[in-house]
Amino acid sequence: MGEDNWIHQFPPRLPTPPRLPTPPRLPTPPRLPTPPRLPTPPRLPTPPAPSSDFEESDHEMGSRRNRLLEDEYPTATLPKMRNALEFIRMVKEATLASQFDAEELAELLEPQEHISTPPDDPSLKLSLLNYISFMGCSQDIYEAACQNVRQCYPDIELLSHYRVERQARLLSGVITWEHHMCVKSCVAFTGPFAGLEQCPNCGEARYEEKDLEESNGERKVPRKVFTTFPVGPQLQARWKHPQTAKNMFYRWEKTQELRREPNDPLDIYDRESLSER
Repeated sequence: MGEDNWIHQFPPRLPTPPRLPTPPRLPTPPRLPTPPRLPTPPRLPTPPAPSSDFEESDHEMGSRRNRLLEDEYPTATLPKMRNALEFIRMVKEATLASQFDAEELAELLEPQEHISTPPDDPSLKLSLLNYISFMGCSQDIYEAACQNVRQCYPDIELLSHYRVERQARLLSGVITWEHHMCVKSCVAFTGPFAGLEQCPNCGEARYEEKDLEESNGERKVPRKVFTTFPVGPQLQARWKHPQTAKNMFYRWEKTQELRREPNDPLDIYDRESLSER
């Protein structure tokens, strides 16, 4: 086959498609006018400097600020805001006498100076050990453990939960505060909620309904409580024993050890404190 015949075996070349026309250019939108410039507000006059013979104390300044806030803001109308303001007011007005009862306050202001020692009575000692072991559990668990001990050792006399709690308080000086709370942990029945018998959030009853019905509303057993340990009696209890009193110096002693090192690692905090003054 000749060279020309071999070339003619391929299909003919397709013609080039026509070029599409260029679309017309859109007109440029008109430029928006520049808005007028607002006038500069007048500059407030500089308040006069206080005279040298008048110095307002921090207490006077705080009282004046509180009066301004009370005059400036109207009474809250939203329930949550009213409750928050009531909590703030009660915290501001709280005192030791309003938080501790007379006996607790006397023990706080005049703490015992003797060292608390474990009791020699085995029944009292076992009751206290059970009470400490089950601390944080319900009262029923403590009573059940005492019942188990009595079945194995009928002659032993264990203290009730109330009595052993009283003994623990007398020996250690640590007291507890129990407050009612919602069974779903929504709120605590304190402050503006102290007089409520239902949760303001979920509507759950505050007291056990069975006890209310059986006692015609006289026996009010909370469905849930939370316990608070005031910090003051805890610190006083630690000072009653040499070892726990020494343990409270741990942080101070470690800080002094770091101070005695050649390159004091705490020096940077001293420099930052001086630069802020």
